[in-house]
Order: sequence, then C-alpha cells, then structure tokens
Amino acid sequence: MKLSEIFLSKIVKYYKSEWQSGDPNINSPADSFAAEMEYAFLQLKTKTVNGLGIEVYGKNILEIGCGHGGISIFASLNGAKNVIGIDLSKNALTIANSFQKKIEKEIDRKLNLEFHSMSAEKLLFNDNYFDLIIADNVFEHVDDLNKVLLECNRVLKSNGKIIAPNFPSIYSKFGPHVKYGIKIPWVNIFFKEKTILNVMHYLSKRDSLMFTFYPGLKKNASTFKEAREYNDLNYITIKKFRIASIESGFQIEYLYVKRPKYAWLFMSIFPILKRTILNDILSIGTTAILKKETVIHFNSKQIN
Repeated sequence: MKLSEIFLSKIVKYYKSEWQSGDPNINSPADSFAAEMEYAFLQLKTKTVNGLGIEVYGKNILEIGCGHGGISIFASLNGAKNVIGIDLSKNALTIANSFQKKIEKEIDRKLNLEFHSMSAEKLLFNDNYFDLIIADNVFEHVDDLNKVLLECNRVLKSNGKIIAPNFPSIYSKFGPHVKYGIKIPWVNIFFKEKTILNVMHYLSKRDSLMFTFYPGLKKNASTFKEAREYNDLNYITIKKFRIASIESGFQIEYLYVKRPKYAWLFMSIFPILKRTILNDILSIGTTAILKKETVIHFNSKQIN
C-alpha cells in the first residue's frame, strides 16, 4: 500500500460507516427486507412532515428514480390525479410495490399509483403528458444528465415543472457516495479517487458486507462510478446542473444550496466564492425547481 492509502485506512477506523453506525430511525438489520420497508416508511413520513416543496394536488406526476416508493405514495395520498414511479432497480421496485400494498391495506382503498422498470433516458410516455416530475436524489445518478432533462422536457406539459428536493455535488460533504464504506466528509477533496478505491478494496477483504453496497469492488472497480451496481454516478456539480438545465429548455425557477451554518457565514463574508468550486465544497446538497420554458424539437440522434 502507498503511504496515502495507509494514512486513509488508519483514519477510516475513527469514522463508522453508514451500515456500521446504522440509521437511528431504522431498527432492522441494514441488509434486510424489513429495513428497506422501514426506509420506505421513513421517506413517506419525512415528506408528510416537511412536504415536497411544491403542490401535487390534482396533478399528473412522474417520479424518476422512485426507489422504495415513499415519495410517490406521499404524492398519491395527497391528492395527485395520477402518479407513476420509475426505477431501474428491481429490488427497489419490489419494495415499492410491497409498500404500496401495505399502505392500501391500511387505508382500505387503491391508490392512483403505478411503479414501472424504466430508464429516465428513454421515457415510454407521450409528449406533454405530465404536470410535474419529481427527481429526489436522482440527478447525480443518471448517466447522461442532458439526455434525461431533454426527455423530461418532452413529456412535461407546457409550463410543467421538475422538483428536485435534493442532489449533491460530487464535491459536497458525501458527494462520492462511498459512506457505506468510508464515511469521511469530503474524502475526495483530500484523497485521490484511486486512493479511496484502493482502500475500499482493502476494507472489503476484511468485511464482505462492503460488496452488498459496492458490488463493483468484486470486478476491481477503480472509480466511484464503477463501484456502484448500476454505474450510476455522474460527478455532477452545481455549475454542470445549471448549464444542462438551460440547454434542455428549462428556466431555473428556484435553486437553493444547503450548507452547514459555518459555511453560510463564510460565504456571506466572501460572496464571490459562490462563483468558485467552494460553492460545491461548502454544500451538503442542492434543491431545484425547473420550469419548462422552451419546447425542444427532438430527432433520432438526440433520443437514441
């Protein structure tokens, strides 16, 4: 091991990873069906308490990257006309469907809700179909952000909107998405990607549970993206998101960068830093609302 790898492997011992420390709101074992159902309930509970940040009543809604289904169920329970949730993960969709049945049994009625396996890069819906698209913790995971946004533009009605309650920059606190193995804040700011992956390989030899969260380690992954099951990490930044949104025919109606308290003070004293990479580094996530402003005319090269 190189000196930097030895140093990082020593530091890791002082930071419990996500699965080691556990979520205080989830009581079941981290890799169990029960834990995933609890997580779906936590999604629903969180949105019930805090809201989604946009009106859903009477709207035809698509959630891309719906995961465990808690947010789609929230929208359906709160008066959405119709909700469709899509995801590529078969496991996540199994949980979503199970959770939907559980909720329907509790309220004794069917929800106007469906879950489907589908890529956000090729939406199987007609043009001008949805009023609202929800994308929570999704935009950092799509392979081609511009392609996804163009597809969202196509299926949204005139003046339709996208709500992205959160997406983290690759340079934000846990942007590399390796906290299930190395939960060190801003680890990719202090160490090279290759160094981090080499240490994750080292750790996985001592605890095979690492493979559950990062199956790509079995294939000798050398990047954050390759370590993930679906290679779903695109190294997004706030600037890249802004550019992709505008290029895809959207007006950025709302953009809020979440920061720790000390970061707000620092950025208010030196506002020019918001134009630098520190805008990403001193963040813990970003919320955005995009409004369809321009109709994009598609051709086969754009969507294939």
